[in-house]
Amino acid sequence: MQWNELKMHLRHISSKDLKRIQHAFELGKQVHEGQKRKSGEPYFMHPIAVMHMLADIGADADTLIAALLHDTVEDTDLTLTEIDKQFEGDVAALIDGVTKLEPEDVAGVPTLNDQIETLRKMFTLIEEDARIIVIKLVDRLHNMQTVEHLGEERQKAMAQETMDVYVKIADRLSMQDIRDELEGLCLNVLNPELLVTLSKLRERNEGNTLKVITQMEKELSAANTKLFQEVELQYEPKSWSKLKIQMQTTQAKTGVADVVISVICRNYNDCYTTLGYLHQLWPRETLSFQDFINSPMINGYRGLHTTIILENGTRVRCKIRTEEMDAYAHLGIATICFDNEQIGLTEYLIPWTKQISHVAADTANDSDEFWETLQNDILGESIVIHGPDDSRIILPAGSTALDGAFYFLRERALKLKTISLDGVMVNYRTPLTHASSLSCSTGKIKTVKREWLDWVNSGVAVAHIRNALKQESKAVREAIGKEMLQSIFTKQKKGYIEEFNAGTLEAATKSLGYPSMTEAYLALADGHLNPEDIFEGVFNSSKKIRGAEKDREQCSISFTLNFDNIEPVTNTLILYKKYGISLRNVRFRPLAMMRGHVNVVHSLSPKEQVAMLKDLQAVGALNVEIHKAGTRRKFWVGICLLLLLWGFDPAIARRIIDEYSVSPIDLTLLRFWGLACISGLLVLWKAFRNDIPQTRLPLCSISLWLSVVLMIMVALLGYTALQTTDPIQYSIPMTAAGVLLTTIVNRKHIFIMACSWVLLIAGVISAVIFAPAWPLQGIVTTFLTVISFSLFSILSERYKRRELVGARSAQYFFVLSLLAAILTLPLASFATIPSLSATAITNILLFSIFFAGLPYYMYYYFLTYKQIDFVLRYSFIIMFTTLLGQMLFSKHITPPSTNVLLSMGVVTIGAALPIACKKLQCMRNT
Repeated sequence: MQWNELKMHLRHISSKDLKRIQHAFELGKQVHEGQKRKSGEPYFMHPIAVMHMLADIGADADTLIAALLHDTVEDTDLTLTEIDKQFEGDVAALIDGVTKLEPEDVAGVPTLNDQIETLRKMFTLIEEDARIIVIKLVDRLHNMQTVEHLGEERQKAMAQETMDVYVKIADRLSMQDIRDELEGLCLNVLNPELLVTLSKLRERNEGNTLKVITQMEKELSAANTKLFQEVELQYEPKSWSKLKIQMQTTQAKTGVADVVISVICRNYNDCYTTLGYLHQLWPRETLSFQDFINSPMINGYRGLHTTIILENGTRVRCKIRTEEMDAYAHLGIATICFDNEQIGLTEYLIPWTKQISHVAADTANDSDEFWETLQNDILGESIVIHGPDDSRIILPAGSTALDGAFYFLRERALKLKTISLDGVMVNYRTPLTHASSLSCSTGKIKTVKREWLDWVNSGVAVAHIRNALKQESKAVREAIGKEMLQSIFTKQKKGYIEEFNAGTLEAATKSLGYPSMTEAYLALADGHLNPEDIFEGVFNSSKKIRGAEKDREQCSISFTLNFDNIEPVTNTLILYKKYGISLRNVRFRPLAMMRGHVNVVHSLSPKEQVAMLKDLQAVGALNVEIHKAGTRRKFWVGICLLLLLWGFDPAIARRIIDEYSVSPIDLTLLRFWGLACISGLLVLWKAFRNDIPQTRLPLCSISLWLSVVLMIMVALLGYTALQTTDPIQYSIPMTAAGVLLTTIVNRKHIFIMACSWVLLIAGVISAVIFAPAWPLQGIVTTFLTVISFSLFSILSERYKRRELVGARSAQYFFVLSLLAAILTLPLASFATIPSLSATAITNILLFSIFFAGLPYYMYYYFLTYKQIDFVLRYSFIIMFTTLLGQMLFSKHITPPSTNVLLSMGVVTIGAALPIACKKLQCMRNT
């Protein structure tokens, strides 16, 4: 195309600006000389085509010059500086706005993507000049018109990006014509068969609509000939997405009208008069009327919408507009953004672009997060909410009340006190619905906290909250971040952060764009990073990413729900549908009047578990817990096994002593040598199985060495006591000691603790005084064992807490066993092990492994995730398992006397008293 031919499309341009455009034309032609497009035509034909289309919608001179030169910075040696020197005005800024970033522009930052960063740049600059987005849309339109010259994969990639971004942008800007053409071109690449089907449906709709228009024009003219000589009825094509809905479902189900027409009037008064005649001549569909003249859409669109029903039942969607409104419906902001004053543009575009600027700044180091927020907040489905002073604002669908507060109040929402929806005070996490009225009250001090990030779904709210969280001191934020990461380590039963190699942790954070743990902790506290991401990087870095279905696991979801309000119940049922939960998998248990406990079993991925937890809290569910199905059952089975093995321990030890005449020294030596070997193999197996290196336990600790000595004393004294003591008599004071340790840890209820102590001591004293034939030696060694065990429990727990032993429980058990085996070596000179039979040695080793070693390992394992009092709280059961073991395994011991059983009962009451009081308190609170 030559300049003279192109000039014919520029009649709206002044002669002065024509010279500037001609200069740009010659410059573009010169710098692009020799370049070819994939189609084989000269490359400069593309900028000319873009300028041509922009000229047809009335673009100004600067926009047309920018269109001619928009690819020069990317594809030629021409620079923005040179362009700025040659062309005054906004040309250079417009070209910069549509110029792509290259991969080298974001090199060195693993979380940045050049394509997404180009979008970020473009969206950020829209706030300064809306013409940038119009140029980019027309540029993309021409690229899609010639997309057939690209390879198949490139075609699909461009079409998908266009569908995901540019079609939605055109819709947001009310640029209906460009939107529909872009969407049709995308469908031609992505789903040509569907396009053919929809095109046929559109042709059929057009034929039906023209018949309807002819019929309606006759009746309207008969009603008011003068008015309807000036009013024009036009066929309005449905968008491709609306056609798809019409094809897939019935009108009764979707509310999509059979026919859509636009009614073009001379002025506002004629619009309302025409509306009156339509409603007078034909019945209208209930709730179909919308007045976008008095209350324009957020994107600036105006018009009157109503659906009438003809005599034959045909539903006709009528869009009544003036010519100016109709132009805006088709071209959107292109009808106003080229004016010097840009009247009406600020009211719509500035709030929209302000949202983008907040989000862009907040996600500056993460392209994927910006893309996700862009898709959700700007380009996704939306709702309109009414606020103070009859203001309205558009929010992403799925927003919460707290999101709405930030959209209306901005920074003032950081001082939020209460939120009300439709006059009723609500929880911050309450979902918003279309057309709700929202009001807020604020205070003088900031009330923002880290949990708010879990209560919002919009990028705008997240950006404000994160920015506020950054105001805390670095030390406080680092501590918060570390606590958050430790929380997920504990939840996933991985112990303490300090137990793992620092290099492994930093490798995970570096892959996420944070070069050190300190920066990662700060990012966690600020909300830029989720602890789940670091955890996944540490423990699954060596695994291949699996599909979503493979990641799903059977989960138990439990929560409490109030039934005095129907809304939480309705919203919960909606959630069931959202996550595909069948009502057959829902179990309900009433707790009180209008309150019940709900339990659901369903397969969820880790991300779905987090999302559902937030969703349930948002709809008003209380005490929400989601965990892997069967976890609790396994835990309680483990606890029962531990108490059973521990209870059988003295009974089987007494059987071995009686049957093989084994000395306490022999038992002690074989016990620790056997445990050292088995625990060593266990550590090697765990090290081989787990590729996450752990830190070594420090051996230079008084608590550790005293724990080893006390553990040896427990074994020696305990086996000595069992030579002359019935297992059940031995078990009663041991149980009482364990419960006493529990009450020392929990000192909240003094009176209950005192009563428990009295009962425990009374039970032990009665066992000593009234137990038949309990020799003094047995009593003394039993109580020395009790003291040694109590001190061992306290000191070993102190060491574990000081050195943060969690994931290293197997390593700790091996260290204890090995050091005990070493320290007991001097006792070998007093041993008689060589004289024992092979059967005796085998039985002793098996006993040491399964009834001494395994319970201790299980004990340490449970202590990794629960406090020391959790296991000991139920230790009174050990007395009954010991009694059972005594009856099963002891040959020469008489059944327990009534006094012994009475002592057991008193100790049991003393141990169960705190548990019963706690349960009653929980029931009272419920």
